[in-house]
Amino acid sequence: MKTIEAMRANCKAMDEIFLSVEKDFKEIEKMSQKLESFAQKMEVLEKFYFEGDWQKERAKLAEVNQDNFACLSEDGIWNLSGSYREEKIKLIKQLVQSL
Repeated sequence: MKTIEAMRANCKAMDEIFLSVEKDFKEIEKMSQKLESFAQKMEVLEKFYFEGDWQKERAKLAEVNQDNFACLSEDGIWNLSGSYREEKIKLIKQLVQSL
């Protein structure tokens, strides 16, 4: 049988973990909301990139020497889309392993 001191020490350690996990869980909830918002924005960007006429628009803007827009770069949205897909796969794997 454990001594009272050993039980107290164990409970103190568990309290520290509990409070830390509780705090982390609140961050996970916030992250879940951010991911939902991010996914909606990525959907708009990907539609712009994969279905839009951005290359023609970029060429026309270049003809008149008008502004450089990040969304009109050759690889910006493409790279972000690929990185986002890879990160989603990693998150899914982590979630599946934790079930």
